[in-house]
Formats: sequence, C-alpha cells, structure tokens
Amino acid sequence: MNFPLSFKSCFSLAFSSTTDNTNNSIWSVNYAAIYASYFTVYRRYADAGTIANSSQSFRWIAIGTWK
Repeated sequence: MNFPLSFKSCFSLAFSSTTDNTNNSIWSVNYAAIYASYFTVYRRYADAGTIANSSQSFRWIAIGTWK
C-alpha cells in the first residue's frame, strides 16, 4: 500500500477489518514491512479446518514523522 504522502519515518500502523462472522472464523491483517512511502501487508484467514491467504478488505491509518 502506498502512502498518499511520504513520511520521514513511519513508526506505527493500525488496521481494522469487518466481516460477517457466521462460522467462527478469524481474519487477520499484519504488516510485513514499513517504509517511508509504503508498507506491505499479509492477510490470513482461519477456521476450524482451513488456514489460507485472505482477500478481505481492511482500513488502515499510519502514524509517523512528516518530512
């Protein structure tokens, strides 16, 4: 994900995701790396019998020092 503006340094990311959870499953969003102008994420899905990559949408906010 590219930031709309580059940071001098980005030191915090927060994620939020919502979905209809009808089968006691879990979705997670975590960052893999943070850079001044972008970050990379991985999304996972798990239920009683499956662990897989997820395409679930999410919201994010970045906090850092601006140039």
